[in-house]
This record gives sequence, structure tokens and C-alpha cells, in this order.
Amino acid sequence: MRNALHLVDGLIVTTDNSGGIGEKAEDVVNVPDEVTAYFATRVALLEQWAANAEPLAVLLHNFSGPASWKAYVNGVTQLFTDANCPVPTISGSTETNMELLQSAMAVTIIGKRKAEAEKVSEEVAEQNHQRTITENAIDLKDQECKDQQCRDQEILDRQKFNYHHDSQLEWYAYGKPLVGAAVLENQSEIASLRIIKEAMHRGFVQRMWPVGSSGILKEFRKLTNDPAIELQSTLDLHTSAGPSTTVIVGVPRTKRNQAQQHFNGALHKLHIR
Repeated sequence: MRNALHLVDGLIVTTDNSGGIGEKAEDVVNVPDEVTAYFATRVALLEQWAANAEPLAVLLHNFSGPASWKAYVNGVTQLFTDANCPVPTISGSTETNMELLQSAMAVTIIGKRKAEAEKVSEEVAEQNHQRTITENAIDLKDQECKDQQCRDQEILDRQKFNYHHDSQLEWYAYGKPLVGAAVLENQSEIASLRIIKEAMHRGFVQRMWPVGSSGILKEFRKLTNDPAIELQSTLDLHTSAGPSTTVIVGVPRTKRNQAQQHFNGALHKLHIR
């Protein structure tokens, strides 16, 4: 999972916040409150999907004042509608004691891992167990190996096994990294949640990972748990993707052509170096 909190019984909690973006005079970016809530919800929903979970409820944290509540609820509702998802129960709280000069809000989604995801978790646990057995065997071989070059090669092979165990997948970036006003000015270049959801349902995407302010490369390093991995792509790998305008997707090699067609050729290959 990315930044999701994994609780008991498969419950998943994800959240995103926004500050200085809204309708107040002192806001850095002036947009309707519906838009602010829409994109905050977008990030939290993508985090749910990254954890193989579907939303059950939404908690809205409103620090902008009572006048913004309805617009925020509308933004949350519109996001789920555009993603072709059922709209969960929405509740939350509004700050009414203190009036802030800038807009501030947060969206928290409580979801539950899908049954098939639980099965995958069990399979992954078994794979990790087998990997431990394999690595222990390699450790024994290390002790017997007198040749330094041989030991170095074993270490390289082990590292390759660790972060390339998803060798049946090819990695792509979908959507252009955008932030601030550029998000509204280039909406056609933002990763579509509806298209992503359908791709996951049809098996064109087996793994997905939203990109935030740290950029594609840093997010891919989190995904692979390899801080030294390098990428090559036609997209900027370091710029912020704001409200997850870019999403990393793992596509089965056997479904490469179907995926490209489904995404209208908008997938950018991430070449691992």
C-alpha cells in the first residue's frame, strides 16, 4: 500500500488535504470549493484503489466555514459520479469557532479490501515465505563461496529478484504531472479515474500507484522499495503531479496492446535502468 492505514478486518483508511485553494480572498489558488473537494477526494480514492479497497464512507473535514460545506459535499459526490462509483455515506465536521483567512479542508475515506485482494495477500505471504527460504539457501552458498566475484554476483541476483519479482508486469505512467492552476487548464491530460477503474475491472491493470508532489521517480522507488532504482521516460520524472494527475500502472505483458488501446495511447512507458 502507499499511504493507506490498514486496520482490522480489511478496513483501509486514506486521506488527503488542501490548504490555500478555494474561494477566500487570501487563497493562493482561487477555484470553486466544489473543485477543491473534488481533487482532494480524487487522491484519497486512488489511495484506496492502490490498497485494493473500495470506499464505504467519507469523512469531510471543513475548516473554511459553514458556507463551504454544501459545495464540498457536492465536489465529493461529483468525483464518485465521474469515476462511475457508488457515492458512499458522507459525514464530517465544520470549524465554526474560528474564521480562517484561507480555505482549508480534508477528505478521509474509510474502505474495505476486496475479497480477491485478501486472497492475493495470502499468496504474497506465501511467496515471501518461499523467498525467505531461497535467500537462506543463498546465504549458505555465500559462506561456501570463496570467490569474491561469485558472491557479488549472488548479491546482484538477489536484489534483482527482490524488486523485479513482478516480471510479468510492464510499468507505465498515465496522465501528465500537473499542479496548481495547470490542473484546471489541462484537464484533458489528467489520468481519468473512470478509465482506470474499467482497466482494473478488465484486467488490463494489475497494480496502480498514484503520484503526488514527490514526482514519478520517487513514487516508483516507494512502489519497488528500491531507493536506488532509476527510470527513463518521455515524462518529467521529478515534477509534482499535484492531486495525482499521474498514476503509475502495472500492465500484464500479455495485455500490453489491449491496455494501450483502452487508454487511447496515453500510457508512457517507464523504462527501468
